[in-house]
Amino acid sequence: MIYLNVQKERIVDAEEAREAAKAELEREKVKVMLSQIKPHFLFNTLNIIRSLITRDPQTAVDAIDHFADYLRENMTSLELVRCVSFTEELHHVENYLYIEKLRFQDHLNVEYDINSVDFLVPPLSLQILVENAVKHGISPKEESGYVRIRTTEDSDFFMVVCEDDGVGFDTEKKISMDHVGLRNTRMRLNTMCKGELIINSTPGVGTKSVILIPKCQK
Repeated sequence: MIYLNVQKERIVDAEEAREAAKAELEREKVKVMLSQIKPHFLFNTLNIIRSLITRDPQTAVDAIDHFADYLRENMTSLELVRCVSFTEELHHVENYLYIEKLRFQDHLNVEYDINSVDFLVPPLSLQILVENAVKHGISPKEESGYVRIRTTEDSDFFMVVCEDDGVGFDTEKKISMDHVGLRNTRMRLNTMCKGELIINSTPGVGTKSVILIPKCQK
């Protein structure tokens, strides 16, 4: 009877731990989504579209389409409790970068080198890395810069790389509240797909963020 009681307590404890982890994941997902709803980005995008309506109506229409897709995918992610295909995540990032390219023009150069797409990632995981690259890397830079997105794979991992030649930051210092999305992304990667986020950055040189997704997630 003592043995059975101990085993029962262990099962209950394990179940409570799983429920606690699930609840924490939900809280972190909401934090990520709230961090993505940025009034300045919405305001800037609407101003861009307004300026295009008279001088370039077709580009204004295209911008509205990309913006609508961006907002819809953001809202859809609120309801997801699973990973999404990398293709879906990449499409969301492309919508975001299309809008930012209209804003920054030649100041922002975007490069893609996509070699692998047949894997899953937590929603908005790449989006947050790309947004940080634009906002914290390229935007403060006086001259133009690039954001490069690359995917590859080996026998053990799928790899997603987001790198820029922006202003960079000191990774030895505590990540500020502006980078809360990075902490949440790291936690969601680990919880949802046993993934890992590695960030290397050098002030004045740029930042390289790498997502590793194991092919075996048991």
